[in-house]
Amino acid sequence: MLDPQLSSQATIGPYTLLRKLGQGGMGVVWLGYDQALDRHVAIKELRQSGAKNSTLLRRLVREAQAAAKLNHPNTVTIYQIIQERQSPCVVMEYVDGGSLAEHLQDHGAMGWRAATQAIRDAAAGLRAAHEGGIVHRDIKPANLLRTKRGLVKLADFGLARWAELDVELTHPGAFLGSPAYVSPEQAAGRKADARSDIYSLMCTYYALLTRTPPFVDEDAAVILERHEREVFPDPRAVAGAEGLPDGVCRILLKGSQKRPGDRYGSAGELLAELDAVLATPDQSHTFAGPWGRNKERQGPRDSVPEFHAEQPDLHVTGQRLARARKSQDKGVELEAWRELYGHYSQAGQTEAAADAYRRAVALYVQVHAPSFK
Repeated sequence: MLDPQLSSQATIGPYTLLRKLGQGGMGVVWLGYDQALDRHVAIKELRQSGAKNSTLLRRLVREAQAAAKLNHPNTVTIYQIIQERQSPCVVMEYVDGGSLAEHLQDHGAMGWRAATQAIRDAAAGLRAAHEGGIVHRDIKPANLLRTKRGLVKLADFGLARWAELDVELTHPGAFLGSPAYVSPEQAAGRKADARSDIYSLMCTYYALLTRTPPFVDEDAAVILERHEREVFPDPRAVAGAEGLPDGVCRILLKGSQKRPGDRYGSAGELLAELDAVLATPDQSHTFAGPWGRNKERQGPRDSVPEFHAEQPDLHVTGQRLARARKSQDKGVELEAWRELYGHYSQAGQTEAAADAYRRAVALYVQVHAPSFK
């Protein structure tokens, strides 16, 4: 159906524009119709700020050409680059089921099996891309599209580099990307490689399982810092995800290691692990990570942990926590539990870290409850 705000003659190249699908930092996405082949297409009209730079345009075309060579069921196919307008346009396969970001917004977290299958599809697409020398750089739920039959496809290959170069030219020193899903090396301003995509895919996996990415804060700089230094919180501490198989947790831990060399060596290696956990979900894989099995806690849940003088940082934070609880200052108490989670994670005190995280999540929901309505 034609958008009433569009003229019936509105076109980009040979494609008739039907309606706007969305708009973001990289530009506008249109639903188009290819009359010659009787098919719908998605047309991404990129931002104009870098369009006058010939070097940037050549790089865009080169990356898009490489991405267009991908012929895989789990990647969105690029059909054409159109440069006849003020801004370049990328014509690609239209995926009719929406993005996984839309699913999270409309329906909440996915069951572990559905989430694992979605990440498995994405990993298959990543393997094909990496084998072709293409790094995505911007893996997130919004770039995982799903057909109405449930097949997940990775979108926007090559386009993240356009945005990256555009920002370098127009706002030198600015951070590009989605802080919630960025790898530690990207957060630190270092070069991304295939293992960076694996980390971002693990952030996406975490979000599909819990509805939120691993690190949440109103300040993007805080999120970037946490990606660099903190272990993912235990997803089983989130309501609805308590029963995740050990294999799922092991994959999250392995794929989200801070040092790229400690992650899966390739998307193919990750893909094999995902297939294994789908086939044998109850099998426990040994991994020396910070998450232990959920255990019954001793003592009341609202008790304050004890801190000792030989642990000065913990002692100071513990005193601040006690004062905040006494004065019912939820904001200070939340920050104290976050600090304790960081201390415990670095010290390898898994049970204490999990408890601090659970308390921080509960307080965060209380403090920010209006924003969740």
